[in-house]
Amino acid sequence: MSLIVVPESASTLGSVRTRERRALVGLILILAPPLLTACTATEPAPPEPTGLVTYPLPEDWVGMAGLKVGTLAFVDNCVRFDDGDIPVFPDKLTTWDGTTLTFAGEEYRMGDEISLGGGSPVEGATVSIPIPKTCGNGIVIIVSPPSRAER
Repeated sequence: MSLIVVPESASTLGSVRTRERRALVGLILILAPPLLTACTATEPAPPEPTGLVTYPLPEDWVGMAGLKVGTLAFVDNCVRFDDGDIPVFPDKLTTWDGTTLTFAGEEYRMGDEISLGGGSPVEGATVSIPIPKTCGNGIVIIVSPPSRAER
């Protein structure tokens, strides 16, 4: 059996490196949880209802043939018809500033009569924002964009 002699300077260097590694591991253990939490994907909070319910208008949209004629009303923070029906407008063609509804370039105020093409939602249809419960239980009408010839 042979005896290995390690000079003191090499032994000291090894213990310094060991301490450095331990310090680095400790630092990683302290910093890792907050960094990992920051990288965790969380579901974004849904936007606050603005009073206007919309749906994402696909590029290859096709209009629906139904016709809804009624008077616009803003009731319980919801743009709807005065009979309680709830229009769901195409998002790319509709804005609402709290007093004026602009749809396909035309401006409407609450109390105005409006004629809209559309129909009931098909199964599996989605809206950009949930229909607020305050809108009531009226019939949901998916508003069709005007025909491409009208635009």
